[in-house]
Amino acid sequence: MTSNITQHKISLIDFFYSTYDDSKTPENEFPKTFQYYQIFLLAFISLAGFELYLNHLLPFVCDHVLKIPRDIPRRGKHLDVLDLRCRLYITFSKMMVPVFMYHLFRFTWFSKSVKWDMMHCSIVNTVLPVPLLFLLYDMIYQPFHRLLHWPPLYPYIHKHHHRQMIPTRGNDDAINVHPIEFVSGEYMHLISIMLYCKYVGTIYIGTIVAFMLIGGTIATVNHTRLNILIPGLIGVKYHDIHHSLAPFEINYSQYTMFWDRIYGTFREDKPFKKKKAS
Repeated sequence: MTSNITQHKISLIDFFYSTYDDSKTPENEFPKTFQYYQIFLLAFISLAGFELYLNHLLPFVCDHVLKIPRDIPRRGKHLDVLDLRCRLYITFSKMMVPVFMYHLFRFTWFSKSVKWDMMHCSIVNTVLPVPLLFLLYDMIYQPFHRLLHWPPLYPYIHKHHHRQMIPTRGNDDAINVHPIEFVSGEYMHLISIMLYCKYVGTIYIGTIVAFMLIGGTIATVNHTRLNILIPGLIGVKYHDIHHSLAPFEINYSQYTMFWDRIYGTFREDKPFKKKKAS
């Protein structure tokens, strides 16, 4: 029985890592093995970079450069105070970013399907993979998110995130989730990239960087009042509807509403109750 389980684990590893090229660098050369200072450097760049971009640069650009209105109507109860559990969850999520970036970096470095040289850069492996990566991600995330709303499971993992019915804090509201949910959601990005490399073709490293940056941007603005909308496809109001319209059984996708349209869980507008005339 144990040998069968081990064999299945090895098969799963071989499936995802079949695009690896161990001859790309010598056995003892960076990044085949990491020195402590390299791990700390990666952690610092990951944390500082995302903190600077998502919590400072992105809000500044949206508010002062693009001047996007924060006028999505508020419906429901705002979580005014982040308690100890919220702060612990947010801290855990931030600490997991360098761990995820480590695994992402290792895969992109050793995979034969990921191209780093500008000479191998083309429209086919640079522009075309972007929408496919987001579709792959939400293909996995949509049913996973829907599973988290399954009544027997919902109270233990995802209910915490829905304490906030009116997201306003951007990244802090986005990553204020149970550790199981955050880790699963992060590594779905890596799985999406692996699936693309396995079944579609080569991809340029810049596209993977863009995928992560755009993804982080969308996830952050989805938890604000910024009125950003590509009708029927991408919109902050679509995720806001998911947060504010109990029992939260619509608009499960993270980035695009494509799969919600396929599964019949998409709603474009939220019904507003009319006040009775006195």
